Amino acid sequence: MFSTKNLLSPGFESLPPNILLAIIKQLPELVSLDSLLRASPSSTRLFRSYGAEITDAVLSSGYTHGHICALVRVVALVRMSKLPMNNLREFQEKTTFAAMNQRIISLRIHLSPLNLEPDTPTHILRGILASYRHTTNLSLRFIKVLLKRFRALQPRRLIDPSNCPTDLFSLRKIPKEQTETYPNLEFGPPTWEEEQRASRVFWRVQLLHDMKKAALKGRLVGWSREDIKALTRMGLIKFYGASTSIYSTLNDGPEAHPEYDELCSLEAYLCGTLKILNLTKISDTSYFKPSYPPVEVQRQWPTPTAPDSQFLPWKGKRKMSKWLIYPAPACWAYFHQFPTYARTDVPFQFFGKFGFAFWNWQRMEEFGLLPDAIWYGRMDAPFTYRWLSLLEEPSTDLINVCEKLSSESSERVILIIPATSTTGPTEVLPP
Repeated sequence: MFSTKNLLSPGFESLPPNILLAIIKQLPELVSLDSLLRASPSSTRLFRSYGAEITDAVLSSGYTHGHICALVRVVALVRMSKLPMNNLREFQEKTTFAAMNQRIISLRIHLSPLNLEPDTPTHILRGILASYRHTTNLSLRFIKVLLKRFRALQPRRLIDPSNCPTDLFSLRKIPKEQTETYPNLEFGPPTWEEEQRASRVFWRVQLLHDMKKAALKGRLVGWSREDIKALTRMGLIKFYGASTSIYSTLNDGPEAHPEYDELCSLEAYLCGTLKILNLTKISDTSYFKPSYPPVEVQRQWPTPTAPDSQFLPWKGKRKMSKWLIYPAPACWAYFHQFPTYARTDVPFQFFGKFGFAFWNWQRMEEFGLLPDAIWYGRMDAPFTYRWLSLLEEPSTDLINVCEKLSSESSERVILIIPATSTTGPTEVLPP
C-alpha cells in the first residue's frame, strides 16, 4: 500500500489547497486515501469540500479494476437512498445481472455509474473508504487461504503418458505405482490480476449486504413490501441471477455468467467462515461491518504492481484487456477443453476450494495443471488425470448429507472434496 509517512511533515500540512488537492488525487487506491485522511488534518479539511472529486480521481487512477469502481459507486447510491429504480426486478436487470454478464462496464442501458454523485455527503464517502479498507482485508485473507490450500496440492502425473487411457473410469483407477508427484514450482505471491478478482467478488457480496441493510432500515424508497421481503431472503447466487456457468451452457441466454465460479468459491468459503447454512442470513452477521478503530491492511507479500499497458498477458502471446479480466484461465480451460465425459461427473466446484477460479495461467501452468498451448482441441488425457488426481471418491454418507442439506435450503449445495494429499474430515460447505 501507498505510504503516507513521507508526506506527513510540517511542510506538507502547510501546502496551498490547490497543490494539496493535486497531490491527493495522485494516490493509487482508496486504502491509501483513507490512511492519509486519518493522519493529515489538512487533507481531512480539504476532503470535506472536494470529497467526491477526490474519491473519483483515486478510483480512476488505474489501479482499481473498473468493475470494482462501478460496484463502489452503486454502494454509495444505496447508502444515499438514491437508487434510480424502485423495484427489485429492475434493480437486478440493470445492476446485478448486468454486473455478471456485461464485459464492458460503461454501457448506458445499465446502472454502471462512471462517477460519484457530486453531492455525496462526506460521511458517506468516509464510510465507503472504511468499507474499502475492510473489504481489502477480507479479500486478502481469502486469497491467502486459497493460496495455502493450492500450494499444499500434490498433483500426480503418469510416468508413461503414452499408455494413458481416455475414459474417466479408467483414469480414476490408474494404480499409484504408475504415477509420480508433479515437481511443481513456486510461482510467487498473488498477482494484481488475482487480487482484483478476489476484491471484485467481495464487493459483489458487499453490495448484497448493503441492499439487505437498506431494505431492513427502510431506505429503499418506493419499493413494495413484496420486493423487500424477497430481497431479504435472497442468497448470493440468486441475487446475481447466476443460475449456472456461462461456459457450461453457452447458448442458454443471459442467466449464464462468467463469474459464477468465483461466486461459488467465495460462497463456500463464507459459509465455512460464518458458520451459517447459506448467505441469506448475511444481514444478521457483522462480517462486512468495518471495524473501529480501523485495522491496518494485513499483507504478507508486497503490493502487486498493476500492468502499465491496457492488456494483460494471457496464454502465451495472446492478451486480454486489463479492464475486462475474463474468468480465470482454469475456468476457461475446464469448460472449453476438459473432456465432456469428465465434466459430467466432476463439476468445477470440486476445484473451487483451491482457488482455481482466481489463479492466472502462469500459476496453474507451474503446478502442471494447464499446458502452455491448448487453444484448440481438447485437454489431453494426461492433463485430465492431473486434475482428477486431486480428488477423492465421495462417500455414501457425504452424498446423503448433501441431499439432506439441498432439500432443507432454497440455495444449491456446493460439494467440496478435499485433495488426497490433505488430512482431516471431508467438508460439506453449502452456499
